[in-house]
Amino acid sequence: QAINPPPVPTTTFDGSITLGGNRQSGNTNRNALSAAFDAVIKSSKQRFTLGLVTNYAEEDKQVTERNTFARFKYDFFFTKKVYGYLNNEFLYDRFKNLKLRTVIGPGVGYQVWDDDVKSLAFETGLAYYNEDRNEGGDQSWASARLAARFAYTFAAGIKFSENLTLYPSLENGGEFTLRNEAAVTTPIAFGWALQ
Repeated sequence: QAINPPPVPTTTFDGSITLGGNRQSGNTNRNALSAAFDAVIKSSKQRFTLGLVTNYAEEDKQVTERNTFARFKYDFFFTKKVYGYLNNEFLYDRFKNLKLRTVIGPGVGYQVWDDDVKSLAFETGLAYYNEDRNEGGDQSWASARLAARFAYTFAAGIKFSENLTLYPSLENGGEFTLRNEAAVTTPIAFGWALQ
């Protein structure tokens, strides 16, 4: 090992910037814009996941949507498949009376696959919810966290991804928050893609 040491694993970076929008005219005039940033920085033992999504819409010159969602997640791999994580999420939504929703919590995950073609992981843990509201009282509660991430790249480079996260409340049975992010990404050329 001293004469021929094994190669040190390199750190990889994968990310994307997404811009979208639509314009409708006729009986209703509506303009909408969205922007997103996603990045994954990974080494043999650690993985950092960053994400940001913001949406804005106007209908008949009145603002009808304005929100921003951000996340930061740190994973530490105990083995090649099993990892512990610390997850942080933040949401501002003017029209849902949310000045800031903060969700933070630890957990464990199991990475079933993780290669250039496919990835699949399951996670479970705890989370602390805190909601600061523009009007009315602020709220906080404890929650469980169940999540699944899946991605598959087909032969033509078309990629399907699905991120599903469920937060069942530990204080009020039957109450939960669910977030589903699904996308189909088609490469065009020079790193550009349609999503």
